[in-house]
Amino acid sequence: MNQLKTNEILIPSDIKKKWQDLVNIIAELLDIPAALIMRADPPYIEVFKSSDSDGNPYQIGDREKLTGLYCETVIKKNQMLLIPNASKDEKWKDNPDIELGMISYLGFPLKWPDDKIFGTVCILDSKENGYKGQEEKLLTSMKDIIESYLKIIFQNKELKNKEKRLNITLYSIGDGVITTDNDAKITKMNNTAEELTGWKIKEAKGKKLKDIFKIKNTKNDKLIKDPVQKVLKEGETIGLANDTTLVSKDGTEKQIVDSAAPIKNDRGEILGVILVFSDITEKYRARQKLKESEKRFRNLFNTMLEGCQIINFDWEYLYVNNAFCKQINLEKTDIVGKKIYNVFPEIKDTEIFELLKESMNERVIKEKNYKIDLFDGSKKWFHIISRPVDEGIFILSTDITESIKYKKELIKAKDRLENFFSISTDLLFISDLEGNIIKANKAWQSVLGFSKEEIIGHHYKEFIHPDDIKKTRKSIKKLEKNHKNVVNLNRYKTKEGSYRHFEWYSNSDGKYLYGAGRDITDKIETQNKIKRENKWLNSLYNNSSDPIAILDDKHQVVDINQAFEKLFKFSIEEIKGRDLDQVMNMSKKDSADKSLTNKLLKGEYVEIEDTRYDRDGNPIECIIKGIPVNIDGEFLGGYAIYNDITERKNREEQIKQLSFHDSLTGLYNRAYFEEEIKRLDVKRQLPIVLIMADLNGLKLINDTYGHNVGDIFLQKTAEVLKNTFRKEDIIARWGGDQIVILLNNTSKEKALKLYQRIKNIDQRVSIGDEKEIPISIAVGYSIKDSSKIEIQNLFKISEDMMYKDKLLESESTKSQIVEILLQTLQEKSHETKEHAERLEILAKKLGDRTKLDISEKNRLSLLARLHDIGKTVISEEILNKAGKLNKAEWEKIKTHPSIGYRICSEIEDFSHIAQEVLSHHEHWNGQGYPRKLKGNKIPLLSRIISIVDAYDVMTTGRIYKKAISKAEALKEIKRKSGSQFDPVFSEHFIKMMKENKI
Repeated sequence: MNQLKTNEILIPSDIKKKWQDLVNIIAELLDIPAALIMRADPPYIEVFKSSDSDGNPYQIGDREKLTGLYCETVIKKNQMLLIPNASKDEKWKDNPDIELGMISYLGFPLKWPDDKIFGTVCILDSKENGYKGQEEKLLTSMKDIIESYLKIIFQNKELKNKEKRLNITLYSIGDGVITTDNDAKITKMNNTAEELTGWKIKEAKGKKLKDIFKIKNTKNDKLIKDPVQKVLKEGETIGLANDTTLVSKDGTEKQIVDSAAPIKNDRGEILGVILVFSDITEKYRARQKLKESEKRFRNLFNTMLEGCQIINFDWEYLYVNNAFCKQINLEKTDIVGKKIYNVFPEIKDTEIFELLKESMNERVIKEKNYKIDLFDGSKKWFHIISRPVDEGIFILSTDITESIKYKKELIKAKDRLENFFSISTDLLFISDLEGNIIKANKAWQSVLGFSKEEIIGHHYKEFIHPDDIKKTRKSIKKLEKNHKNVVNLNRYKTKEGSYRHFEWYSNSDGKYLYGAGRDITDKIETQNKIKRENKWLNSLYNNSSDPIAILDDKHQVVDINQAFEKLFKFSIEEIKGRDLDQVMNMSKKDSADKSLTNKLLKGEYVEIEDTRYDRDGNPIECIIKGIPVNIDGEFLGGYAIYNDITERKNREEQIKQLSFHDSLTGLYNRAYFEEEIKRLDVKRQLPIVLIMADLNGLKLINDTYGHNVGDIFLQKTAEVLKNTFRKEDIIARWGGDQIVILLNNTSKEKALKLYQRIKNIDQRVSIGDEKEIPISIAVGYSIKDSSKIEIQNLFKISEDMMYKDKLLESESTKSQIVEILLQTLQEKSHETKEHAERLEILAKKLGDRTKLDISEKNRLSLLARLHDIGKTVISEEILNKAGKLNKAEWEKIKTHPSIGYRICSEIEDFSHIAQEVLSHHEHWNGQGYPRKLKGNKIPLLSRIISIVDAYDVMTTGRIYKKAISKAEALKEIKRKSGSQFDPVFSEHFIKMMKENKI
């Protein structure tokens, strides 16, 4: 059997990133300077991943001989090594890590599934450390996680080898196996298949599968089409349901499970189908009985909204309901039968575990609110009740995350409303439903004298006149019940202690109260004066900012003020003597409210918020007040006052817009989307389609061109998607570069068309210099066509499909961006294509001379092309400056290796030279940049490319330096050998150039 060469297996970039996160978390949790993953390549060992922590002297790519290192002992003995203080340990006092300040060590071996060594995982500290607490457990967990990834990588690598052994497996496994050609005719059957079907291969070979493999539905006895035709048509693996019966040649029936998969050649062409099936007759019968006995129990618990768990005295999960699985985002198979500390690895050291132990051991009920870190990285708050039961304990968990987040959401609203609040002259506020003010504008200080700090966090009752508190409470109760606009008049205290009258217009969305208060103190005082002194009436009336109409006892217009003429565009000559309702109905029929008129004519004060229309038919939102004039009990007429609140209404709409939309793209935000999911998740909206879209290459664009260009990509993508879908479809920015679309009453065929439409989008975004980058979108979709399907499952299905699509598209997009970067670099600087080609030729010749292997020479060629790619983000003025660079310009130039490193790290095809790109300006004496690496700490290929690059620059010249002869260039390299350049490679290069007369 061929064995895999594990030292040649590459670790995928996404797994590298996860490992980097692991070492960062360990270093942060344990408060130590260094957490490392080391990869062995005897007789060397290399730093594969190193924590981004302060005081960490180890860099990714550092490579040393194993001799005398801690890791050598871990690997040789294949066991943990703990050294509390190497400086006090006779065996380890000369260890080279002590020179780096690292005196304590804890490490474990890392192994491939075939027991071959991968390397080590270890932590080091600059002070004495016995690692007594959870350090060993944490590092053991980290070892298990890394080795699980190694197992997955290893298994994927073995897949092709396993496919070659298909014929051997066919006749050795206990399951029945049948293979067909692409015409569904049988080509092979193993012994088990012959036994189960009753057909011998000699009889069956060449016959159609449907004539040999007859299956039916156990529940209704209806024949089932053989699965081969579907596999041949769709080219995908399928499996039959558990309720499948196989009818053999002699009529014997057996319960089976099976799956069918396409057999493909290297070009992906389907050559036939392999069908694998097992006899599960006894298991099926036992399972049916078990299902019946558990059905009533399961129905009871699964209908509960709270999470339910039963844990035995050995801390093993006996049962969990659907609600609990949904709460922690795991399947039942991931929980039942496992210990609680296997499901939650860090729970043993938590308060909640102590509480559960008390409930378990002392047989008492315990209750607590607790925050739990879930496997997907999210955090949730739960209210947990533990009760003792015969089996152990019964735990009831209620998700209270939303209530915990409630106050935080109020704070987030501040940024969205700040601009609106700052421009209003009215007193604006937002409070919770209890009346505690959480947002107030500057008008509170200019009108009442209170600063925002003296308002926010206080209850409205602290400022209202005691006599007005009762009616204010009634208004708020009405608002909470109806969620409609409520007008309320009351008096508010100034900082000096006096009171001012306010007219409040309030609304509610069910979570918050929104209020706008206008100071009407002067108006009320004026109205009081009108009652006392009629001689002030004309002055107040003619100069009022509110439109006013004076009416007689028949509701006919006697006079109107200038504000009325200006707002409604009627002159007194046109409407004098006419019924005011007739005037208001002139622009829109039946727009006036006759019931208000009747009340006013009875001598009652009326007030309402409604819409009226001017002479041209334009709508005006108004607070309409009817004030009767009664003298000695006789109704003489009244005043109709219209307060224009159109602007306030618009501001309320602006607040809603800010609350529900993403500020960058104009799409709906995540909070709104989550609410709409709940609203649309009903039977009448089926089928429901969820589409997830992810913009490929956005991180690379941000790193290369800046977040402003990245934002333009997001905005253009949002615009394209808006034009693709219906207005009623809900399109939201889910986070970062992800966009989700929710469609109701949408068929699978329509969803597929929309998917193809997105994939076929041909849009480009200009990045300057007449260059454009195409928009590339990874897409996934899922459909809920049955009420039994949980809508949250659509997210996982769509996301999985999207990420598969992203794997196919993302690298292509990133490679296009790199090609544009290289073209840009050639256009804006002297880093020409010819320069790269000359470097590649010289570097390969030097590699041949120094006996580099083919892999290193291939990497060297790629490095010659990409080593200066980081210069693309540096301005053309700096790159082509003829004179000496100033300090700021030089510092800018020195950033290009780090920028090039980030670009190459983002692309899997280039990630294996990222370290060399980062280090190609390091000097042998440690005086280079960016990391001041010294000697052999500099990657080998970086040392080679720095010599040939310097030679080519000297002999071809630059705008800031004239070219010199080849002989002079070789003298310069010899002069700087051992300071700037590797002395060994310098000597090889000089001899090579002289011997070959290049």
